[in-house]
Order: sequence, then C-alpha cells, then structure tokens
Amino acid sequence: RSASSGLTQRTLLLVSHTLRHVLGLLFFQTGRSLGAGSRAIAHDLSKSIEFMRANPARSLSLQELSRHAGLSPARYSALFREQTGSSPVEHHIRLRMQTACHSLDTTALSVKEVAAKLGYDDPYYFSRIFQKIIGCSPLAYRRSVKG
Repeated sequence: RSASSGLTQRTLLLVSHTLRHVLGLLFFQTGRSLGAGSRAIAHDLSKSIEFMRANPARSLSLQELSRHAGLSPARYSALFREQTGSSPVEHHIRLRMQTACHSLDTTALSVKEVAAKLGYDDPYYFSRIFQKIIGCSPLAYRRSVKG
C-alpha cells in the first residue's frame, strides 16, 4: 500500500523497515534447522527476540534473557549464537540501534531525546555505541541520504 502511494524517501524507509521486521519474524518462526526439537528451540528464541524488541529502553542481561527463555545462561547463549551469529546481548544492542535509526529517520527528536527514549542516560555513550554499530554518528546518520 505504501509503495503504491508514491515512492518518497520516507515511504521507502518505512517499507524497508517493515520488510526487515517481517523477514526477521519469518526467519525466527520457521527456524534454521529441520529437526522438530530445533524448531521448538527456534520458537523459544523467537519469543526471546520479541522480548528484546518489546524492551528497547532496557539494558537486558544474559541472565534475564536466559531466564525468560527458560534455559541456562550458557545453553541460551550457545543456542542464540548458533542460530543468529551473535550473542544475545550484542543482538539486543543492535535492535536498540535499529530503533534509534527508526527514530532518527521518522521523528524530529534530538539525539539526546532518542538516547533517553532508549534508556541511555548519557547521550555521549549512546553516540559512541551508535557509531560503533552503525558506522557513523547519530547526526551524520540523520543527515545522510538513504535509499
């Protein structure tokens, strides 16, 4: 529907964010391996990732994430890394930075306000994490031409 209403930069960004989210959901709901037991584990990780997405303003620990999934921290971490290629905490930070990108793309909030919205008390620390993950500062990201 968005694409048919005109391909503006804002529309393309919205469509790309939505597509990325849908593909991520499909990937984690179907699982990466063929065994029935692995599908159950993938489903648990899907719930865990949705828990991360639902809590972008919180700094989630490995212990909290593993407890939410009903697994030991070591088992949870190993399964998560096997299925996603990153640690649970790294994945959550990346999701938080995706949320930051979305806020920078779609709102006029200042970097300080975006940082606060995501639970970062120190906007300079937020900017350093953002730069490390995204590859540029939040202001440079906002000013960049996307699409």
